[in-house]
Amino acid sequence: MQAKVVGPEFPVFSAHNSQDIHSKRPCYSQFITGVCHNRCAPGTFVVSAPVNSHPIPYHHELYRGFSLVGICLIRLEQMRPAGFPRVLGFSSENAAHRIAVVWKDPAGVQREGVFIPRRDTDALINRLAGGRIFPGEHNPARFFVADTNGHVEFSMESLDGSVSVKV
Repeated sequence: MQAKVVGPEFPVFSAHNSQDIHSKRPCYSQFITGVCHNRCAPGTFVVSAPVNSHPIPYHHELYRGFSLVGICLIRLEQMRPAGFPRVLGFSSENAAHRIAVVWKDPAGVQREGVFIPRRDTDALINRLAGGRIFPGEHNPARFFVADTNGHVEFSMESLDGSVSVKV
């Protein structure tokens, strides 16, 4: 499984900095364009026993001795090859399972970021593009999302049965 650490330019959502993130922004790359609609699950889960699901040299970022983990919900809308009209785009529901981590860079400076050990999607094209156009391997899942006036109801179940989430 490929995983990605998202560096310090992205905020780490922690129990002491809990907030809802609900934003829409354009997604562009050399190959694909569309709209990325982020909906991070409210707050972050704090777990007492760190799960060893990140590679060395990363270590769990701890808050009062507890690991910080969470789920970022991402709806991709109007996704299509760059230069193609919006009408040819597709939408998908996606989830990135995140763990707050710290590490030392080559200069010895401590950095913090987010390690993503698992990504789930309801779109075959995302699974096929995972690791090529989109970062990391994407696992198949069923999603239910109701997004009304900033209130998000969400459930997801991976088809391999290893993940089930309801927010």
